[in-house]
Amino acid sequence: MIPYYAFKKRQTEKSMNTSFLKNFIAVAEEKSISAAARREHIAQSALSLQLKTLEDEAGCELLIRSRYGISLSDQGEIFYHYARRILGLENEMKSRVEEISTGVTGILRVGISSSCLLPVTENQLRCFGRKFPDAVYEIYERPSAEVLTALRTGTVEVGVIKSTSVPMADMYTHYKSVEPTAVLFSNNLLSHKGDSISFADLKDVPLCVARRSLEVIKYMCSTFGYEPNIVAVSEQHDTAAGFAHSCRGAAIVPITLARRYLQYSFEGKRSYFNTDRVKVFTKDGKRLYPQLCDAPNASGQKHKCSVMLDKGFDGYVLYPLDMDATVPISTADSRVGLNDLSETTNFVFDFRFSGAKKGNKYSLGGIYLANGFEDGVLQDPVVMDDFSSDLTFANDYRAENLSMYGQHMPAMVSTHHDGKRVLTMNVPANDQYVDIIDCSAPWVSSSFVPSLNKHRYLAVRVINNDIPHLAFSVGIAQINHPHLLRIEENFLDTSMLVLSCTDRPLSSLAQAFVDQFNDQNK
Repeated sequence: MIPYYAFKKRQTEKSMNTSFLKNFIAVAEEKSISAAARREHIAQSALSLQLKTLEDEAGCELLIRSRYGISLSDQGEIFYHYARRILGLENEMKSRVEEISTGVTGILRVGISSSCLLPVTENQLRCFGRKFPDAVYEIYERPSAEVLTALRTGTVEVGVIKSTSVPMADMYTHYKSVEPTAVLFSNNLLSHKGDSISFADLKDVPLCVARRSLEVIKYMCSTFGYEPNIVAVSEQHDTAAGFAHSCRGAAIVPITLARRYLQYSFEGKRSYFNTDRVKVFTKDGKRLYPQLCDAPNASGQKHKCSVMLDKGFDGYVLYPLDMDATVPISTADSRVGLNDLSETTNFVFDFRFSGAKKGNKYSLGGIYLANGFEDGVLQDPVVMDDFSSDLTFANDYRAENLSMYGQHMPAMVSTHHDGKRVLTMNVPANDQYVDIIDCSAPWVSSSFVPSLNKHRYLAVRVINNDIPHLAFSVGIAQINHPHLLRIEENFLDTSMLVLSCTDRPLSSLAQAFVDQFNDQNK
């Protein structure tokens, strides 16, 4: 007979079958023995026997059976989490051995919180991919708390989270960024000079903030003797930045997030001038009555917004500046009219043509405000741009194609016509159909808007050298241009943490990924 102590020692040393653990996990997740048996392709009777064996070896009841199904006991909950961890380690061991034996670069398993996803993919993962082109990625995108859980269970090797989430005691910190906060805003919401700002200067400014930083922002404002004007509270900093980008207020966000938004600007509102009462003159004063082109508005009604200028036309198109001068032509976005020109930032010169050949040219000869056109002369003209000064195409005029057509970009050059400089576009391909000249010159806001009520017409000189049918229209737009100011006070830790579990060594691939963070910040 085996002595009792020897029997208990043999029972203690007895190892659990990992296939039993896998099947137990299936039962816990399916909450049904029959469903788990189907999932794991095992007979139900064999599965029941395995469960009994596990409970005998554990020395306790792991599953609670009732008429409503199967649930985990308190001991079963602990058993379930450790079973997942054991299987994770087994899979990791097999992968590491296979990598070494076959020479495969391997799989990088990374958990990334949503607030860190873009900077990691745009920076560290991009550089990592150049060093390890054969690596396979398994990216686990979850909230920070779930990333930490994935680290514990072995689902991922490395976790990247914001430091506003407190890590567990069994985590090792490989990297922590140093990141100040910033104010992100659009257009003219703040007129502050310099590249930084204090909370003292944010009084009465509408603020968009993440909920996690709300209380500390309120505290910082109170130290300067005021209550913040909070207009939007969101769960994520990204959402707050989105509010600022759409001109809802100024967002207080991590500076790396704010810098991403500086790379983009978008058109919020646009309308085209209605040409029902447009006046067209040749440069020598002859009045023309060209064909007008229609465009449907949001309700399906058609409004005329383009004039057809035949080959050889050189003259002026005069748009009346009244409250009905612009019309909305689609439901894609909200529209702006002349009754809301305080936010106008851009002009849009839209050219559409057919029958043009590669190398054909058309030009803008000048943009003016005027009270009319008589005897070949603009009446009471105010020059917005006559292209007499050096042109800065990159900043003031930009050629764009409507993306739906996928056309080539026209080449814009400064040429001379009748002794004056003009802005000339070259048709880049025979099948070209439509393109846009987007004007964001300083005169749009500094000269045009203040002079608007003093003049009756917007006058544009158009020169159609050799295009058979050139349709021309003008639009006004409100473009949101993001701005950033660094906050001087160090009040909120929004740094990024790179973590791993202390009881599990990193694979060589994971270690190389971790090293990438420190390499980029040396």
